[in-house]
Amino acid sequence: METAVATLDALVAYITPDYLYPGTSGGTPRPALDAEFIPAIRRFREAAASAAAAGADPRSGRPVVYPLVRGFAGTRESMLQDVRHATGYDIRDLWVPDRQHDSADLEQADAAGVARDVLRRLLTPAAGAGTSYDMTFHSRGAGVPAAGLAIDATALLGGELHQVGAPSDWGRLFRALLDLRTALAAHGPSRRIELIARAHLPAALLLGRVFHQA
Repeated sequence: METAVATLDALVAYITPDYLYPGTSGGTPRPALDAEFIPAIRRFREAAASAAAAGADPRSGRPVVYPLVRGFAGTRESMLQDVRHATGYDIRDLWVPDRQHDSADLEQADAAGVARDVLRRLLTPAAGAGTSYDMTFHSRGAGVPAAGLAIDATALLGGELHQVGAPSDWGRLFRALLDLRTALAAHGPSRRIELIARAHLPAALLLGRVFHQA
């Protein structure tokens, strides 16, 4: 986890009252905060300060930290104070507002909204960013190679069992690819995409339809 937090590009923190370890005394282990959230926030603050000193947008640094908040009984202000008391950081100035939701489980629509928000921020050109993306797309087989953008639909569409996948799952993949195309297109057509596909024919056709490629 320490290695992941030191190198990740984005962290979605699912903040509930229990996430803040209420009632614990000093010295009590708080892995989710002390080993994940706080180091990620520290990296973000350092990157923001460097960007501001260089005259760039302070929000262009990495990692992107996205707080997803649920279950706090008080006001938004009291929630922010609870987070600051537990972590030492004020999260109100993060690049995106937190999403507060009240259902017992995270709805798919909410999860998709979080993914869109994070994707848009990750694909915002930063200082020194290149003009191309490497993208891998898998719907068969394991072991997606590392790339700037990796899409792995293997489990969703039947995986190595070569099942066809439910219509609802194909719909989810279609909407996800549309979101990706929209996020990429928002920064102009000059970006070059190098694509590596390891997909069965229907998935390859779907990808081609979304990105207008033969």
